[in-house]
Amino acid sequence: MKQTSQQEMTLALQGKAQPATQEVVVHYSANMSIKAAHWAAPNNTRKIQVDDQKKQIQIELNQQALADTLVLTLNPTTTEDVTFSYGQQQRALTLNTGTDPTESTAITSSPAASANEGSTEEASTNSSVPRSSEETVASTTKAIESKTTESTTVKPRVAGPTNISNYFTGDETTIIDNFEDPIYLNPDGTPATPPYKEDVTIHWNFNWSIPEDVREQMKAGDYFEFQLPGNLKPNKPGSGDLVDAEGNVYGTYTISEDGTVRFTFNERITSESDIHGDFSLDTHLNDSDGRGPGDWVIDIPTQEDLPPVVIPIVPDTEQQIDKQGHFDRTPNPSAITWTVDINQAMKDQTNPTVTETWPTGNTFKSVKVYELVMNLDGTIKEVGRELSPDEYTVDKNGNVTIKGDTNKAYRLEYQTTIDEAVIPDGGGDVPFKNHATLTSDNNPNGLDAEATVTATYGKMLDKRNIDYDEANQEFTWEINYNYGEQTIPKDQAVVTDTMGDNLTFEPDSLHLYSVTFDDKGNEVVGAELVEGKDYKVVINGDGSFAIDFLHDVNGAVKIDYKTKVDGIVEGDVAVNNRVDVGTGQHSEGDGTASQQNIIKNTGAVDYQNSTIG
Repeated sequence: MKQTSQQEMTLALQGKAQPATQEVVVHYSANMSIKAAHWAAPNNTRKIQVDDQKKQIQIELNQQALADTLVLTLNPTTTEDVTFSYGQQQRALTLNTGTDPTESTAITSSPAASANEGSTEEASTNSSVPRSSEETVASTTKAIESKTTESTTVKPRVAGPTNISNYFTGDETTIIDNFEDPIYLNPDGTPATPPYKEDVTIHWNFNWSIPEDVREQMKAGDYFEFQLPGNLKPNKPGSGDLVDAEGNVYGTYTISEDGTVRFTFNERITSESDIHGDFSLDTHLNDSDGRGPGDWVIDIPTQEDLPPVVIPIVPDTEQQIDKQGHFDRTPNPSAITWTVDINQAMKDQTNPTVTETWPTGNTFKSVKVYELVMNLDGTIKEVGRELSPDEYTVDKNGNVTIKGDTNKAYRLEYQTTIDEAVIPDGGGDVPFKNHATLTSDNNPNGLDAEATVTATYGKMLDKRNIDYDEANQEFTWEINYNYGEQTIPKDQAVVTDTMGDNLTFEPDSLHLYSVTFDDKGNEVVGAELVEGKDYKVVINGDGSFAIDFLHDVNGAVKIDYKTKVDGIVEGDVAVNNRVDVGTGQHSEGDGTASQQNIIKNTGAVDYQNSTIG
């Protein structure tokens, strides 16, 4: 890598073809700021993304080998060592504020190449090396390695603090000898057992030692730095003394909130040898990218040759089954959607089975099964893919078995219909209680869940007097028919109205309207029905009349009409009106007609005084 100007540097990369597309992350030191990055080759379309807040560059590797140069645009900075790292590989470069390009000061590659190219290393105020000594960062199995020319000349010491990775002469650039297997702790400090939850503390311990050839080049203030993997964060940023087993202090350490760990060495490093110690820190999961539960793969910092640590993480819940229900409409539902969520805790299950006990008046129609995507806190993030029918079995009752071993969470979505036999003619509330049991080969005793939903239905028939016109002696009547929205066959869809002897039906006043209901159950009067198309009227000889519907009725209907009081009304007169329907129900309405006419009686004639009465 090299600095080409005050605001630009380049990083040469190589990588082998990968079996599948993946991303690798190159970290850079906190003391530099990168504004943007692009490939030098215009036809290179691999994705690159700079996150200057996290001090990292994401680079895509795919099925084609990588051999290109990354051009980095820098924000203004001061003369200072900057470091790039991936795993145990670290490379450093001293930036300058002058105009001359500066190349990496790393000492690498082979003597033969050095002889052929005639390269030598020179000391200067900016600690540069010849431009022919160019560093290539190679990524094969996610590794970054040097491919520059080796020199036997020892690099001159830089005035300011230096990242001691610059002092290594081979591929090894770390003072960390090994990471021990992590220890997992519950929030109360007790040992945790797998699978773990989001609040687990991951305790790391490792040994470090400084090779003598590196120590001989070091000075007080020099430092070693590494970055925690992006999916880990330190429990508590802080600092302290860097000590060996005997308690000798060789410097200080700092742990930054972004996961940068730095060892800064003191004067003792220049006068003592065989310096080593151990170091530990506590970390927790960083779910900022929303990866959620599952197997978390943790790359060991600075130890690329070691396999990653795989940490099984499950949601923070013990819930195994939950059931809910909702209607297709309200009021007057005709179907129920039942949802059963299972294994939200993502435990290991073999052939998990949900057995249903449907409420009276419900008939199973269908079921679909979906994977659930869980959050670390135990809530449901989203509904995932639908399972194919060959991944589960379902019997005629709707009992479902998911085949084989699994640790996933699932949602079963059932459709049931409501039998009209349970819908009350007089309207009212009808509860439906559903019971489900989750069993598996691991837990044959099972876990239960219940859900109750209550449906509200309107009446089949309701008649009432809604207005009285005293001047014209007219009553206005309203019939609410099939407000439970049942399906009534045509031959039963007959409404017969019978009036008292003192009432006469006025045919021109008859109107029928379709009715629906909003989500709060309020009626919404719709279009008027058409006589001859939707219904016909038959007036009987006894003064009653019948409305015959010309098709099945499956919705609510409002019927309005008027009757007139016969004859002269003297005083208050009671009137009555009854309606019957073809399905057997009836309803009555009544009212009172008041005197409207003036009635005068003739008294005795007084001829003497010329008066009457």
